[in-house]
Amino acid sequence: MLRKKIMKVIMTSCLCMALLVPSMAFAEKADGIQEQRGLIAKRIEKFKENREERKAKREERKEKREERKEKFLELVKEYVPDTLNNWKEQFDEHKAVHDQIREIKMQLRKEKKEEIKEDLKKMRAELKEKIEAGEITKEEAKNKLKEYIESIKEERKEIIQEKKEELADEIEAQKERREEVKELRKILRGAIKNKDYEKITDTFNKLYEHLLDHIEFDYKKLEELKKIEL
Repeated sequence: MLRKKIMKVIMTSCLCMALLVPSMAFAEKADGIQEQRGLIAKRIEKFKENREERKAKREERKEKREERKEKFLELVKEYVPDTLNNWKEQFDEHKAVHDQIREIKMQLRKEKKEEIKEDLKKMRAELKEKIEAGEITKEEAKNKLKEYIESIKEERKEIIQEKKEELADEIEAQKERREEVKELRKILRGAIKNKDYEKITDTFNKLYEHLLDHIEFDYKKLEELKKIEL
């Protein structure tokens, strides 16, 4: 009698374990998937946060530039009013060429993104067929996708480096001009403080020439961007 009871307990325990083990395995798998989804969701959220932060910083820089420009034009109006319209026209042209540069960059990114999306879709389909045919493993397919993404990054770096080399002399000249502009602004502040009107006029004229040079450089950048083929 006792032996029968013991066997009954053992059988019941074995049956419970048999039912429980698959459930536990399924639960572990589900937890793993859920954890992976959670990590992906966190990465997406972090990317969105960084994107919004970058956007906010760009807007902040834009506002500061606009404030500096308006203050500068007030000085132009006060000390060299006959040149005010020229300054306004050149500032407008400067903004226009920068807008064109930004639009082309955005268009290039959009086109490249679509191209990559289509290539990845095609590549995944081909890799799936090879996995099902037993030609490659899942790990090998994963590595091929990783290699493709890395090759895109390298290609982008090469294009940027190529354009930098083509404009190397102009870029260096622009760096020197920026330093000169800083010095001229310092001289202008001193001339205004000392009420040296001849120096004020001369410095404004030099700053205006620098603005024209900068706009010319921007047009060169624009032309180089237009040459980029994806």
